[in-house]
Amino acid sequence: MFRTADPAAEDSPFRWLLAINPLPSRKAFAEGGLLSHLHFQYANDLHTLVATDEATGAETLRNPCWYAAMCSNEGTVEDRCAIIRALHHLQ
Repeated sequence: MFRTADPAAEDSPFRWLLAINPLPSRKAFAEGGLLSHLHFQYANDLHTLVATDEATGAETLRNPCWYAAMCSNEGTVEDRCAIIRALHHLQ
């Protein structure tokens, strides 16, 4: 999770950025797998991204949907499209 340190970004919709760890490993592509990539969510405030259970303090995502993938620069456009096809269980 990242938060901008720029005081001028108080109104920015990108003030908070939450990203999953990149997956799969970069060597997976060399072995015929998908390109290494990550998905992310962003918001102006942390409360928009994460809900905190008042009783337990447990944090959960408010929205289970992730935004577009950021891919490593290896491979072709077709290789990058394979990530989206896999995400949506398409052939």
